[in-house]
Amino acid sequence: MHLFLTGNPGVGKTTCIQKVLAILRRKIPSLLIKGFYTKECREGSQRIGFDLVSLNRAAVAAPRTEILARVGQKKPKLGKYSVNVDNVRNVVARSLSLNRIRSQSKALIIIDEVGKMEILCDGFFPAVEKLLDITQLPSIILGTIPISKKIPQVDALKAREDTLILMMTKSNRDELATVLASVIFEALNSVSETSAKELLSSYIVDVD
Repeated sequence: MHLFLTGNPGVGKTTCIQKVLAILRRKIPSLLIKGFYTKECREGSQRIGFDLVSLNRAAVAAPRTEILARVGQKKPKLGKYSVNVDNVRNVVARSLSLNRIRSQSKALIIIDEVGKMEILCDGFFPAVEKLLDITQLPSIILGTIPISKKIPQVDALKAREDTLILMMTKSNRDELATVLASVIFEALNSVSETSAKELLSSYIVDVD
C-alpha cells in the first residue's frame, strides 16, 4: 500500500511524517523503518538549504543526515540552491535498498519527498518506481509529493492505481497524522487495503 501526502509548501507534510514515525516507534519498537525525509537547514532565522535524513535501521536507531542542497552556484541548481546529487544517490542506495526490504515481512518505507531536487539525481525516480512495484502489504510506503502539476514523475506517481494521494491542509494536519498512524499500524497487522482506503476516504485526492 502506497500513501503520499500532498499540500501547499509549508503546510507540514514532513512534520506529519515525523509525528507518524514517533507514534509507530512507540507502538512497534522493532519495526523496520527505511527511507528518508527532508528537513530545512537554517543558520539563525535564515534558511540555507535542506538535508536528507536517512532511516535505514530499526526504529530505535539514530538517523543519518546528509546535505541535499545549500545556497550556492555549483550545478545542478534549483533556484538559489546547489543540489548534491551524489548524496541523493547514496541515500537511494542505502535507504531504499530492495534486497533489505524484500527480506522483511513488515516494513515502513518513508519517501519524503519525490520532489524537484531529488529528481535531479537520474537514479532517484527509477528506484522509487521499482520500490512501488514490489512493495505490498504488510509493508507500506508513506511519502510526500509537491502539489505542483508540472512534474512528469509526480504525475506518473499520482496516476498509479496502487497509490492513494492524501491532501493535507492546515485545518486537517493534526488529525491526519493520528489517523495515518492508526491506519498504518492496523495495516501492518491485518487491515486490508480496501479497509484502509475507507478510513482515509475524506483525505483522498481525486487525480482524474
